[in-house]
Amino acid sequence: MNVRVVRRLIAVTLVGASLMACGSSGDDGSSTETATTGSPATTAAPVPSTEVPDGDGTATCDEASVAAGIGDDVAEVFDLECVEGWAAAFWTDNAGVSRPAILEAEGQFWILQDWFAVCEGDPMVPGDIAVPEPLRLYCPGG
Repeated sequence: MNVRVVRRLIAVTLVGASLMACGSSGDDGSSTETATTGSPATTAAPVPSTEVPDGDGTATCDEASVAAGIGDDVAEVFDLECVEGWAAAFWTDNAGVSRPAILEAEGQFWILQDWFAVCEGDPMVPGDIAVPEPLRLYCPGG
């Protein structure tokens, strides 16, 4: 499992645990606890569609669409992010091996990109790297 993925899982777990342990105190200093009942809340908001910059269509930014762009051996897609016609995510194959993927929207489809080619360039030179800055953590050495 990728070190970043493990760190994210640990961070999410710690934040969730600390939020559950927190209470709020009233103006008089008394403490009030809140309890949740019923079905658990979802932790991630849906990711909106990403517009393709050339106006050629839209590619839906969801796990199913990105998995189709990656290929047939996808068991799970997670940590999905989409920016400016690009998608990046971690995915696990059917053998349980996780790795990152970077895809570019072409019309309504996500096309898997050569990881090294789209991440190559000087990060100090604007526009030198094809992948938008928020998604560069999925690049080698991210």
